[in-house]
Order: sequence, then structure tokens, then C-alpha cells
Amino acid sequence: MSFKLNLEKSIKYKFIIYKLNFEYVLELFFETFVYVGWTFLLVSILSNPDNNENVFFTLCLIFFTIFLLISWFLNYKMLKVEISNPKIDREKIVELLKKEFPDFLLNDNGINILRGKYRGGIFSSGKKIFVIFTEDKILLNLTTYGRGESNIPFYSIINHHKLIKIRKDFIKNKKIL
Repeated sequence: MSFKLNLEKSIKYKFIIYKLNFEYVLELFFETFVYVGWTFLLVSILSNPDNNENVFFTLCLIFFTIFLLISWFLNYKMLKVEISNPKIDREKIVELLKKEFPDFLLNDNGINILRGKYRGGIFSSGKKIFVIFTEDKILLNLTTYGRGESNIPFYSIINHHKLIKIRKDFIKNKKIL
């Protein structure tokens, strides 16, 4: 699946937002059905007094649901990096990304969007990275995907942490220079 990025809305809301087409609407509907459906299922399970006997199981379900919803949110959230010199800062962030993700196919052709992809192997999932460059900020998103390029939300907290590390390295390198 290949969706076209809606650049203006993605920059405005700092989320990965694609242009609407049938495939994308279907994927959004499916994701919403799964995550919201799981949440309603949890509420219906917990509202039944017979199911509240095992407190450990109840807490595990609640924490899993919170984890799942946070992961879903972070799967599309873009991390903002403030910049002062667009050309030099672009080179630095691309250099950091190539160092952090050596297996990615990163092609920096000078336009506003940089996309990178790692196909994965037999025992590993694929990853894709979006980098949007503007005059005053850089927006980053790292997503893990499975078969059919469907997003896997369970890695999104780790992916977001990797992007935070890249932002910290970028700021540290900027202060050195």
C-alpha cells in the first residue's frame, strides 16, 4: 500500500496524514474499529461484576489497553525538531539518520520530504521513516510495519524513543558547533 502524504495537514497537525482515497479510508476504518472496539470490549468486560474477581488480570487488561492506545497515537505522531539554518540542519539530521539507520534506503533529493524504508527480513519487521523539512522545523516519524505494509503499533513507543534520541544528538551536535 502506498498512500500519498498530505503535506500541508501533516505540517499543521504534526501527524502523518494521507490524502483521502478508498484504500486509506478503509485502513482508517479498520484501525479505528480494532482500537476502539478493543477499548469498548474492555469496558464491557470490566463492567460485569463477575469478571472483577482477579485484580491482577484486570490491571493487566487496563495497562495493555492504555499501552495500545498510546502506541496507536505515537504511530502517527511526528516529533518536532527546531532548526535555525535549514540547509546545514538538514545535512546534520540526514547524517544522524544514516548513522542511526544504516540499513535504510535514504535518498535525500533536496525536496521537502525525505522517506526512508527498510524492508525487513524473515524474522524482522520493516520500518519506514518520514522526515518533513520546513523553514523553522523538521518533523520526524518512524513506523514499523508488517505484511502488506500494515502498521504495527507495538513498536511505536520504542520508535518514538529512537527519534527523541536523534533529536537529542542533533541538539548536542548543534551546541558543539
